[in-house]
Amino acid sequence: MIKYWFLSLNKREKVILIFGLSLSLVIISWFLILKPIKDKITESNISIENNYSTIVLLNKLQDLPIIEINKEPFEQINQSLVLLVDETHRLYNLDGTLIRNQPESDDRIRLTFENAPFNFLISWLFYLNDRYGVIIESITLDNNQQDGLVNSNLLISKPY
Repeated sequence: MIKYWFLSLNKREKVILIFGLSLSLVIISWFLILKPIKDKITESNISIENNYSTIVLLNKLQDLPIIEINKEPFEQINQSLVLLVDETHRLYNLDGTLIRNQPESDDRIRLTFENAPFNFLISWLFYLNDRYGVIIESITLDNNQQDGLVNSNLLISKPY
């Protein structure tokens, strides 16, 4: 049926129809095949450039000297880390912000703070590190709705 219709067209109509179909095929293939491939290549190049920049920065940081701030011996921790945290966090007005302390071993504890004043939390961590040599193995800080308050997950441990 389509074949008979096409054969019934005059030469000029056939040329216009073939040209229009060819142009439509090129446009459709551009948007469905070539453009997504081009976009992915551009995206990959940007990702590679970002990764390269990160590697260059890390290489620069690797060459920095290690600065030892506290050369005095640390006070020995004669109690469990849970008790040390419980006693000292109150000294830095963090009472009520420590919502979870979960010991992972005798020497490690995971802490969760909510709505903790950022400056007090950091000061307390410096205190634990300077006085007792407590190591902050990991820390995650999330902004809170109120300025100066953070939610935090910490993993701290006794010095080795």
